[in-house]
Amino acid sequence: MFYNYPSFVDVNKINEYQGNEGQYRYYLSIPFFNADTPNTLLIVLKNPSTADKIMADDTALQVCNYAYKQNFSKVILVNLFAYKATDSMELKNLCKLHGLNHIVGLENDKYIKQAIQEANKIIVAWGTPPKGFVTTYKTRIKKVHTLLKKHNLYYANKLSKKVYPLHAIIWNKTINLKDYRNDCLLYK
Repeated sequence: MFYNYPSFVDVNKINEYQGNEGQYRYYLSIPFFNADTPNTLLIVLKNPSTADKIMADDTALQVCNYAYKQNFSKVILVNLFAYKATDSMELKNLCKLHGLNHIVGLENDKYIKQAIQEANKIIVAWGTPPKGFVTTYKTRIKKVHTLLKKHNLYYANKLSKKVYPLHAIIWNKTINLKDYRNDCLLYK
């Protein structure tokens, strides 16, 4: 679904980096009005869906509302896989056809690194893998762990199977941030 961004979002300053004629979204930066001090929240998700610099989707709305209530001045969205898909099973199928690099995207790690440099806080929220995609998913997570290794990482509420942080789309209204490195078996 497509939605207008909330009124607290400065839509004229939303910044987005796409690739291959919109097939990939590497980075989406959503600034808020009335930000007293620069304070950026980075959310690392699974893959982009439909949000862009013009319209929000369910996940973008969820993280914008959370970030704004927590007094962040901006939220940046990056993903394990930059390929745009509304159903993550599509990632699995494309990976089988074209390989992991096809769904990760050529410039994805570059934009993840850029977002890390801008962030004051990082929340991992990529959720569980599609069925039959566990090994490839864990491989990609471990690669992203290397990009994030020098930073404090958080997740919301609980880990699924002691490995996967909840995807932002299913965060509830009460979000308790926890230390990802302490709790995630994959990180150890």
